[in-house]
Amino acid sequence: MQQAIQTFFKKHLALNIFGLAVLFILIDGLYSFCSKPKMVNCPAFNDTNFDNWFPYQPSQKLYFTSSQNKHDTVTIGGITKSPSYQGTAGSCDMNAQITSREIGITTNKLYINYTKFGATNDLNLVLYDFQINGSLTETSYTTSNGNEKSELLANAVINGKTFANVVQIQLDTTIMKQQHVYKIWLSKQTGLVGYERYPSLEQFVKQ
Repeated sequence: MQQAIQTFFKKHLALNIFGLAVLFILIDGLYSFCSKPKMVNCPAFNDTNFDNWFPYQPSQKLYFTSSQNKHDTVTIGGITKSPSYQGTAGSCDMNAQITSREIGITTNKLYINYTKFGATNDLNLVLYDFQINGSLTETSYTTSNGNEKSELLANAVINGKTFANVVQIQLDTTIMKQQHVYKIWLSKQTGLVGYERYPSLEQFVKQ
């Protein structure tokens, strides 16, 4: 029987080639099906931690007064949050951005980009020429830059005003000596409540 089958395929070479082609197609299709990543429904942005630290609304104005009686205003412009989408299992992330209408040194005066990956997040915040990158939780800020340090304060006094539940984040002025914003204060349920300039140490506090 085996001899007859071999003789048949030798006489019908085209069928032999066609059979091999079909076999390869079936194997490739099966491999592709097995290796294709599973698609899942990734949810739209929803994060209580972000809402607590940055409770802003479009067109909201933030007024600041300095220890030298100077005034500054930040107007919240765009607030964008990622919608739901189709993604692969284990790769879903959510993102939110806040920008001011005013322009700072090279970009918006205030720029906040917050990306959530599962239980962790990445925060990038710019205020004038001040920029930080790290992770902000309910009780702390963890920097990814060695030139930054942070501290959680139960209460912080900024230019005579007291705020509760504050994260103080500052740059290392022994490394960065140019004139710039080097320290900010974020208060839960309020957002940015103050900042300080170097080397004058002039503090701006939210009114």
